[in-house]
Amino acid sequence: MNFKLLTIYHLVRSCLINREMTGYARCIEINEALNHSFYKSQRPRNLAAQFHPTAHYILWGESQGLWPNPNFSPTAYLANNPELADEIQRPLWHYLTVGKARQLRATPFPPDPTTLPADLAAIPSATNLLVQETQCDLAVVVHVFHYELWEEIAAALHHIPQSFDLYCTVIRREGFDSLVADIHACFPNAQVLCFPNHGRDIFPFVHLVNSGIFSNYAAVCKLHTKKSMHLEDGDRWRSELIQGILPSSERIREVLDAFLADPEIGAVVSDSNLMAHPQLWGPNRPRVTDALGRIGIAADRFILRFPGGSMYWIKPEALRLLQSMNFCAEDFEREEGQLDGTLAHAIERIMGFLVQHAGQRVCGVSELSTTAKC
Repeated sequence: MNFKLLTIYHLVRSCLINREMTGYARCIEINEALNHSFYKSQRPRNLAAQFHPTAHYILWGESQGLWPNPNFSPTAYLANNPELADEIQRPLWHYLTVGKARQLRATPFPPDPTTLPADLAAIPSATNLLVQETQCDLAVVVHVFHYELWEEIAAALHHIPQSFDLYCTVIRREGFDSLVADIHACFPNAQVLCFPNHGRDIFPFVHLVNSGIFSNYAAVCKLHTKKSMHLEDGDRWRSELIQGILPSSERIREVLDAFLADPEIGAVVSDSNLMAHPQLWGPNRPRVTDALGRIGIAADRFILRFPGGSMYWIKPEALRLLQSMNFCAEDFEREEGQLDGTLAHAIERIMGFLVQHAGQRVCGVSELSTTAKC
């Protein structure tokens, strides 16, 4: 047993020796409340979650808002039953011993347009967005929530060896004017659009897609200031996502040439973030299936294969399909720090289905290189 697994073993053992935690673990197992494959899919790279999902949930997962199964969200359970806040220390335990019999709701409510942020009225009109008169083949979309990460993304953008049009969607907060000045100092022709904090990075991107603004580009690169503070390796994950699709200037030229030359490739993601295992559905399968049904796509015709982390290069065929789905602000949940199960998480997976429906496929960067050499 290697050092990491040995460490995890001792953590799990120490957890289960605790009488209270042992009782909780037994309650979970008796009620079959933790779906192991489902739970592991939320932390595919976490050894503790893979090695002993029940102990991981008790020690860390519940406090991080992870779902133990598709029908229970600890965050939603607390939000749905605020009058029990003082009583609930362990949401799942409370649900199994008290809440289930009382039929307390354990999943998020569908989006309610009457509870959406008031500043949605300030969203740039999709019909009035400035369509660039450009000779560029490439567009880049960057969603900036964490201002301090803009410099990291700007440095990566300078690796792109040819001209591109830049669109930045920015959440307004203190320092907004300074950030906009920094963006224009690096990229004078960038379009900067102010958005409310709604739908994470996905809604602003969908809104731009709906405008038709990307229809004349050969490829679009989607990036965002992903921090994932609930993860132990959030910064490393972001770095892998960005560097995977925007490596050195020399390497990215090879990637772009191969991507644009191959009509069978519809999207490219960093190798470690090409998600292609059925366990990675999480609680999103019903939402994905229903959403694809909007445009007559049967999810079971294709495999689950999508760009995890929502940073990728993508071609317009899939974007036109996304546009035809006609998602709007009211379709997205109110922002409450959800870790999974929202429309944004569903669309992350939907992109892979749209690429396949367009007769193309999603691949990792190294796979693209191999394809280009054949």
